Amino acid sequence: MQFTSFYGLAFNPFTKDGAGKEKPYESQDFKSAKDVLKYLVDAKGIGTVTAEPGMGKT
Repeated sequence: MQFTSFYGLAFNPFTKDGAGKEKPYESQDFKSAKDVLKYLVDAKGIGTVTAEPGMGKT
């Protein structure tokens, strides 16, 4: 059994062929962070992204 069917995924999100990139999942936290980063760009400000290890900052 492949992990995609085991976890009920429609595609493999780890491939580099672009499958599934047309509509990525955006959580509320992601949307908030994106809004803050957009504000920093518009205001020509400076900022730092911080989070616990393993939270996907890279």
